[in-house]
Amino acid sequence: MKTHNGSRVFIPVIIAVLALSSLTFATFPTVSASRSGEPTIVIISAPTKADPGQKLTFTWEIDGFGRISHTAVHWDTKLGNPADYKSYARATPDFAVINPPDLAPKRYTATIDAPQSGSIFWIVHATLDGFDTYNMEGQRLILVGGPTNAAITLRSVPASASPGEKLTFGWEITGSGKISHTAVHWDTKPGNPADFKSYAKATSDYAAIDPAQEAPRGYSVTIDAPEGTAMYYVIHAIVDGKDLYIAGGERVITLKVAGVAAAEQKPIPVKETTTPAVGVDNTTLMLGAGVAIVIVAVGVVAIARRKKPTSLH
Repeated sequence: MKTHNGSRVFIPVIIAVLALSSLTFATFPTVSASRSGEPTIVIISAPTKADPGQKLTFTWEIDGFGRISHTAVHWDTKLGNPADYKSYARATPDFAVINPPDLAPKRYTATIDAPQSGSIFWIVHATLDGFDTYNMEGQRLILVGGPTNAAITLRSVPASASPGEKLTFGWEITGSGKISHTAVHWDTKPGNPADFKSYAKATSDYAAIDPAQEAPRGYSVTIDAPEGTAMYYVIHAIVDGKDLYIAGGERVITLKVAGVAAAEQKPIPVKETTTPAVGVDNTTLMLGAGVAIVIVAVGVVAIARRKKPTSLH
């Protein structure tokens, strides 16, 4: 009986302990889930433009949890893959190998020298607990050598065209400065919007302006639309000896395929050829009907003649 009464007291205690433990352990997955996928790279400060050779300073912070064994600004003067740091030719060496690893969150600063020409495409990458992490904004751009108070504004351009059609571009270089060159640089495949040399063709009207013209000033050129499905272009200028590009990067004009236009005209000759055919069929039907009437009439006359002798008899 004592054992029985003791069990009655002991059983509720066990249930209470199990209930409390279940509530306690249930909170651990929630904490773990909130930490998973949390590490991020936030850009604190970075330049958006630079002069050739200028010192550029980048500051970023790695938030979240984990051990940081590497972090750097990976950059190039041509487009890279913002999800693959190896696609960029250069990187800041300061924190290439961190041993022992730093614990996140952690802030870093690094500097690079701007190139003499071209622009900088860059990302920030880090390795946390053996996994790659990138800045949330993806690939960023720093314009190198662009005039500080001049800009290219597009005034007019067609959205689409047929091959061979005349295309007229109108733009204005605003601000101030001496303009020694401006052109539409284009190709039938994508180029590097920060390198006019990556486009195979360019308008020649203002390729060399001598003496240089003062901004602000408007320009207009006309070219023949090429064969293909699309035309990729940028508008470039040299103002005070520095490269200037249209804001927004590369633009695209959709080209209509010549074969599509020809295909749309096919129903017209089809209708013209089918109309006479319908007339011939009607004539044939009318002749057939006439022949049938004649045959029926002959048959009726023949029957009538056979019936006459019978009626006399």
